[in-house]
Amino acid sequence: MSESATPIDEASARMLMTMLESAAQDVRSWLAARHRGSSGGGEVTAEVGPTGVLTGLTIQEQARRRLDASTLGNRVVAAVRAAEAAERAAYAQRFPGRLR
Repeated sequence: MSESATPIDEASARMLMTMLESAAQDVRSWLAARHRGSSGGGEVTAEVGPTGVLTGLTIQEQARRRLDASTLGNRVVAAVRAAEAAERAAYAQRFPGRLR
């Protein structure tokens, strides 16, 4: 069986193009987004991209001097997890009902 395409009127085509352009802009904006989380009163700050990939990590100098390696490591993990949680929350708000 062969199906033929249904013609679309010009106004509908323009509306569809506008919707597609808006969706493309939303995707570009989302891909450029960065989300932050911190731990230890801001001693460690992590930044993740839209897929949860770590894109930045800042450790304040006094934290590097004052904290032992284990505590500092725990703060880094907590900051990364906070940034990932911020990314997930932003995704859920921006794309409600969409699963990954």
